[in-house]
Amino acid sequence: MSQDNRTEQKIAGVSVAEKDKLFYVQRRGGGHGKRVFPNPEDWSTPRHMYFNTNMLAPLPATLDNDGKADTLLKLSVGDDIAAQPEKLRSLTLRLLLSDPAAEKLAKEQSIGRALVVGSKRKHRLYTTAPARDIVKKIELRINNLLLEEPRAESGWLLFDINPRQLAVGENLIGVRVKDRDSGIKPLVIEKLELSVQYR
Repeated sequence: MSQDNRTEQKIAGVSVAEKDKLFYVQRRGGGHGKRVFPNPEDWSTPRHMYFNTNMLAPLPATLDNDGKADTLLKLSVGDDIAAQPEKLRSLTLRLLLSDPAAEKLAKEQSIGRALVVGSKRKHRLYTTAPARDIVKKIELRINNLLLEEPRAESGWLLFDINPRQLAVGENLIGVRVKDRDSGIKPLVIEKLELSVQYR
């Protein structure tokens, strides 16, 4: 994307430059529930309703329990954030995890559950809330730069980001969990998104 195109981004004739945005990694499934076979949250080759399943999307993705390898994802960013840090109000990377091994924890021992997918219809999918110590155990890198420890809010892990850590286009995200028992069910990345808010 050229500099002119970045500064003159328009949708239906309206400029979207310096408008708040959410860039995200795509997720499989259309939120249409278990009536679709196989279940959009757990399939290998969907055929029925394939047009609504986003079947090649990388999420959900599991994390390696032994912490020896990052789970790698690509996050596409359309704004040249590093070129205009003074125009930013906030820049936050949001990570939503499910921890099947923590499903029996008391509510006060977890970071809380969050809605993964849902609609006005009956089907809603929520996370299994990770334990509170997940903020100490999760590591996230952007373009191989390690981020500071996250904070938990409404079931999400929130990472503050320096604008210089991001590139226009594809950014490589690495997520790793450390100090986790290798014999329990792995953590699952449900959502990963970058919230960009301008002044």
